Amino acid sequence: MEALVYTFLLVSTLGIIFFAIFFREPPTIQTKKIKKNRNDFSLSQLK
Repeated sequence: MEALVYTFLLVSTLGIIFFAIFFREPPTIQTKKIKKNRNDFSLSQLK
């Protein structure tokens, strides 16, 4: 009986991982290039 529970948990976990990978929302590609300088750091970001 425990084997059925463990099999169900394994199959459902693999199914969730499968759907999360293959049916995810496609990532958006930013067309605008944004330059961020690593030295631009203000004290307001620490709050």
